[in-house]
Amino acid sequence: MNRVPAATLRHEIEVKRSRFIATVARAGSRSEAEQVIASVRAEFADATHNAFAYIAGMPGNTADVACSDDGEVVGTAGRPLLNLLQHSELAEVVVVVSRYYGGTLLGSGGLVRAYSQALKDALALLPTLALVASCSAEISFAFALEASVRRELARIGANVLSQHYGERVNLQIQLPITHRDEFRAVLDSLSKGQAIWRDLQA
Repeated sequence: MNRVPAATLRHEIEVKRSRFIATVARAGSRSEAEQVIASVRAEFADATHNAFAYIAGMPGNTADVACSDDGEVVGTAGRPLLNLLQHSELAEVVVVVSRYYGGTLLGSGGLVRAYSQALKDALALLPTLALVASCSAEISFAFALEASVRRELARIGANVLSQHYGERVNLQIQLPITHRDEFRAVLDSLSKGQAIWRDLQA
């Protein structure tokens, strides 16, 4: 099962007086990843380099993947970071490694090892959560059932995305796909078959 960062983590190592500060965070989209990168770059604006890599979607997804050496020798920072992320089985993850040059040249091999070590150490400390697949649906039911339905939604960890009240209660919900059939059966039972269910595209 894929996992995602449960929190933003920062870890620093020192290699021949150069400081490498790894920031690892969750990013569910390209825009979220770019926001994290911009924030770290602003925080460490005086760093010599702010190399980054991210996988904004699932591992194996090539559409929402990017990396940058940010001025380091080509292929010594961004690509090694991305390779590590791709082999970590993490999803929705972004890393920025901020380097402060310490006065000693590390060479291409030394840079690859230093950037990689900074991320490896950070990943070893990173708290993660299991990524639970979800689905969305629109449901409609009688007013008298609202308290019971909302109680069931809370029990299975579902989210109410939107609500509309007309002759009936209409909710758009997002729920763990593993609970879809169970909840649908409960809704059918509560409403004696009168509830309406419509699957929505993810």
